[in-house]
This record gives sequence, C-alpha cells and structure tokens, in this order.
Amino acid sequence: MAGIAFALRPGVRKASYARVVGEYAVAGAIGSGPWVISILSMAVIGLGHPGTHDSRVVSTFLGTVTHLMAYSMILAGGLQLVVARYCADRIYERKLDAVAPNVLGALSVTTATSGVIGAAFVFLSMEGRYAYRALVVTGFVVLTNIWIVSVILSALREYAALLWTYLFGYTLTVGAALALARFGLAGLMAGFCVGHCAMFFAMLAQLGRKVPPPSGVTFGFFDRKKAFFDLAVIGFLFNVAVWGDKFVFWWHPITSTRLFGPIRGSIVYDAPVSLAYLSVIPAMAVFFVRIETEFAREYDSFFRDLREGSTLDAIERQRDALVTAARASIHDIFRVQAVVVAVLLLAAPSVLKAFHIPSLYLYLFRIDIVGVACQVVLLGILTLLFYLDHRRAALVLVCTFAAINVFLSLLSVRLGVRFYGYGFAIAAAVTSLLGLVLLSRRFDRLEFATFVGG
Repeated sequence: MAGIAFALRPGVRKASYARVVGEYAVAGAIGSGPWVISILSMAVIGLGHPGTHDSRVVSTFLGTVTHLMAYSMILAGGLQLVVARYCADRIYERKLDAVAPNVLGALSVTTATSGVIGAAFVFLSMEGRYAYRALVVTGFVVLTNIWIVSVILSALREYAALLWTYLFGYTLTVGAALALARFGLAGLMAGFCVGHCAMFFAMLAQLGRKVPPPSGVTFGFFDRKKAFFDLAVIGFLFNVAVWGDKFVFWWHPITSTRLFGPIRGSIVYDAPVSLAYLSVIPAMAVFFVRIETEFAREYDSFFRDLREGSTLDAIERQRDALVTAARASIHDIFRVQAVVVAVLLLAAPSVLKAFHIPSLYLYLFRIDIVGVACQVVLLGILTLLFYLDHRRAALVLVCTFAAINVFLSLLSVRLGVRFYGYGFAIAAAVTSLLGLVLLSRRFDRLEFATFVGG
C-alpha cells in the first residue's frame, strides 16, 4: 500500500550513532506510540487522581474508556482500511484533490453510524445522569473518527505530526480529566472528551495543510471498481481478534465485575495485559526502520524492474534481494522481542511494583508478555502481506487469530486461573506460524502472482 513506510532512510544510512539511536526512537514511537501513549495516559489518570476521590469512580471511568477504545476500533476497522487504501491509491496517482472529499464522506458515515449505535446502546442500557451518558456517546463518536483521520495522515506520511498530535491530545486529556475529577464520573469523561476533540481537530488541521480543500463530500471509497471491500472484513476481524480475549474476560461472570450499566471490567486480566503491550516498542522500532531502509528499497527496485522489462535473470536477483530483506525484517522482530521478553520475565516483579500492580498478577503478566511478543510478529507479517497486496492471506490470518483467541480464552476460563492468558498467547503464536508459511509461499510465487494475481 502506498505510503506505508516513512522517510528514515537518509538519516539511518549516514548519521552518527546518536542520530541512529534517535531515528530508532522515533520509529518505535511512530510504530507503537498511539497505543502506548493512551495506556500511559490512562495509567496517569488512574494513579494521579486526588486522594479524596472515590477510587471506584476512577475504575469505572477507566473501564468505560477501555470499552470505548475497543468498540470504536472494531466499528472503524470495517471502514478504516478501505478508505486508507482508496486514498493511498489516489495519492499515488497524484490526485490529492480526491482525498479530502472522501475523508469527509468517511467521517460522515462513521459519525452517523457511531452516533446512532452509541446513543441507542448508552441510553437504553445505562442508568445514571444524562450528562455522563451524553459524554460517553461523544467520546465514542470522536474516537471512531480519530481512527479514520489518523490512518489517512499515515498514508500521507505525516508520521511525526501524527505522533505529536497524539502527545498533545493525551497530555490535554490527562490535564483536563484530573482538573475536572472533582465533578466525579462526568468530570473525568468530560476531560477525556476535551482532549480527544482537540486531538481530532488538530488532525483535521494537519490534513488540511497537506491536501487541497474539499469541494464537497464524496463516497468514492464505495465504488466497486476502485475499492477493496475485503479490506473491510480484514480490518473488522483484526480488531475483533485483538480484543477477543478481553471480551471473554469482561463478559464471563467468573472473571469480571460490573462497573457501570453494561460496562464490565476484569480485575484479573485487564492490568497485566495492558502493561504487557508496552513491550512492543523496541521490536516495532527495529522492524519499521528495517522496512524503510532495506525492504522498501528492494520492493521499489523489484517492481521497477518488472515495469521496465528487465531481463529474467535481473528480476530473479531482485526478487531474491526482496525476500532476503523481508526475512531479515521478521528475524529482527524475533531477536529484539526475544531479548525484551527475557528481560521482562526476569524483571516482572519490579515492573509490577512500579505500576502499583499486586504481585499475584505476576504469572499472568509473564504469559501476556509472550502473547504480545507473538502478536508483534503477526503485525510484521501482516505489514509485509499488505505490501505485497496479498489480502487473501491476511484475511485467513485474522480469521484464524479471532477464532482461536476467542475459543481458547473461553476454554482457559473454564479450566481455571492457572490457564488464564494462554488462549491469547497460543492464538498469537499459532497465527504467526501460519503467517510465516503463507508469506513464504507468496514469495516463492511472487513473479507469477504479480502478473496473474491471486
């Protein structure tokens, strides 16, 4: 897909060690920054609320935010990749004037859909003050729209601006939430909405600086001749897969508690798995730098040779270089994440203590670290499959991940506490192994698939 990589290549090739370290830090922040920033921000709110404040109110707020994140990502996932691919293709064709109208079209669809679904769900199933329920709906709509705009900015290669926007938005979110915490649950949610609304409009402003202003609202991403609707299924199922084990532990009566209306949380599962996701930064940094400095270069060279009619021998040599670069990218994830996992397994007690998490979560935290490591490998494989436009394999992987994750997570709950987390870890590991097989087969028949398709 156009615009998937970012311009680190010149700095990494010719810079000093300090500059290289800085580039890797930027890559890690870009690759995993939004997720990490959101986790840390919610942790700050949870730890930094006034001491006289009811801790249950904060727990209810954090649980509500987690559900908003999950449902908004799933809802937006059905449209996000379709719009991203459509706009990326228009950017590649240098038709920038088509981007903004279609973004507005996508935002109108997500606003209407998330608004109706959110309002129906909240006002029919939640009790309490109307102000809080209205703020929950607002937060849901804004989050859903943020996922759409952020992926378009990624297609435009505005990675640094996107990262700074997330930092700005979540800093404002934390400050506003803590400042309004004295007003209870509604105050905390108001702070959340203020920060995320500011983040959304900042993203729109950044988009307005990169593309011509819209002449209207269009829905070209629904055009059957230009859209790829299998991406909608992939985006939807991927987010279902990522959140599948969480839903199991939220909804099962043994592992969850009711927080507010239909909002439930799992004191057994939520904290360790959220903390485990912070371990993705080093591997994501190395992977994305490798993708830009080697794989993207070989990728461009291979398809340039095909377009320009190079000799068969030259095409095969370039294909071999492309495969070597791809395998090196995956190997880097294995090496870096293995080191991170080893360090965290040893340092797990200290890490939990630093975040004020009881030591009884140690066993589950270690399992989640392994599961997250496998999921990082899967993300790398999916990235390469999208580069190669092998959507069928990506669909197989997300279906497999979702089915195994939900089934084994349900089974782990039935088997008892010693098996918690194994569903997620095994699902990520099995799907990653399947992904490696599918990716290898794709490379074996790359020339044929490029010309014939499939």
